[in-house]
Amino acid sequence: MVQAGCDRRGRAPRDDHERCRSDQAARGGESGAQARQRDSVGGVVVLRAGARPATSVVVQFIDDHRDRFGVEPICRVLTEHAVPIAPSGYYAFKTRPASARAESDAELVVQIERVFWDQKLGRGISGVRKVWRLLRREGIVVARCTVERLMRQQGLRGIRRGKQFVTIRPDPSSTRPPDHVQRCFRADRPNELWVVDFERHEAL
Repeated sequence: MVQAGCDRRGRAPRDDHERCRSDQAARGGESGAQARQRDSVGGVVVLRAGARPATSVVVQFIDDHRDRFGVEPICRVLTEHAVPIAPSGYYAFKTRPASARAESDAELVVQIERVFWDQKLGRGISGVRKVWRLLRREGIVVARCTVERLMRQQGLRGIRRGKQFVTIRPDPSSTRPPDHVQRCFRADRPNELWVVDFERHEAL
């Protein structure tokens, strides 16, 4: 047996803990917005403690909500939450010409998507290395790390070769034990919650 909070199979328990805390807050009559003191911009928290987000991220956030709240109120709320940005700074960023890197990335994305989806070249299954080599073959000089970054940005992923091993094959007809804790593995005190897990090892 293992005590609450342990996750022996390596699954990320954080999601379960977050869901558990949300359920506990709801049962306590306290809304998530009150518990976290969210701002008035739709109750959306995109600015957390730590380093200031990139200006492009802040500007995109303002763009997403300006029609509903207006630029100046959003800038005021962001500034109150340790993300200082003035309306003039927002408009200056919007009117600023694109950087050389941004223009280069935009051109490379067009070429990468063309090669990736071409039925005679990438066929929609090529990975970073293959796409990078195809671009170089066409005389497009670009670093491999740049191709990797832009493919990740565009959501382009290659298909890995080789057999995919499936270690667990659940039986849909079998009866599953009831989940008495509703995936909530967080305990407020010792001996409040105990869970058990079974692990099978084949004899060699």
